[in-house]
Amino acid sequence: RFASGTVYLNPHTASAHALWGRIDARYDEIGLGASPCGYPTSNMHRVETGLKARFEHGVITSSGGEITVDCS
Repeated sequence: RFASGTVYLNPHTASAHALWGRIDARYDEIGLGASPCGYPTSNMHRVETGLKARFEHGVITSSGGEITVDCS
């Protein structure tokens, strides 16, 4: 963990990806790697409407003050 984010290591692939801010907080709330999202597959990146993080089973998006979890 860092002051404003976390680097997550996927134990199955040995890949590491950074999350921060509200997306990191929401990922922690839903259960991290044990959540329906699984582990991050990329670092967070900017999209037209905010920030997005990709996971093994979906995405978490931060846009206009809203956090959307779309994982199955």
